[in-house]
Amino acid sequence: MTLGEKIREYRKFNHYSQEKVAELMEVSRQAVTKWESNQSAPSTENLIKLADLFHISLDNLVTPVQILEDSSAIPTSTKKISHKKRNSIIVGTFISICIIVLVPLLIRMLFGTDSDSIQWSSSLLIAVFYIINLSILVGIVAGAIYLFVLLVRALKKYINSSGNR
Repeated sequence: MTLGEKIREYRKFNHYSQEKVAELMEVSRQAVTKWESNQSAPSTENLIKLADLFHISLDNLVTPVQILEDSSAIPTSTKKISHKKRNSIIVGTFISICIIVLVPLLIRMLFGTDSDSIQWSSSLLIAVFYIINLSILVGIVAGAIYLFVLLVRALKKYINSSGNR
């Protein structure tokens, strides 16, 4: 597989048009067309930008690949995780841990048995405590909904990219 073919396949895999790649790379669409048709090669700087744009290593982009069966196959096991996805994973893990730890504690404090319930001396303190816990719980639920939406979008993108091959 030539460099131009790899650029085209990675562009299609990431659902980018030539215009979008050109815009993100700050080059003309004609330059992208020439790269994909092997009429010219991107500069070293542009190769680095392309690898970053496609979330792959520079080595994966420039190393020739011989594909025996399917010329449109792209090695996805070497695909790097973007910073945005990595941050989403970290936030999702944090929210999951919060849900696992805080929700049982909140339930125990709200509906605890007589033997374990905490005696508060001030109803104002109790109200403030419940408002803070409710705010945290709402934030956790909102985060969980956000992660669910991200998961659904990722699954749709995966299903669409699998169907196009």
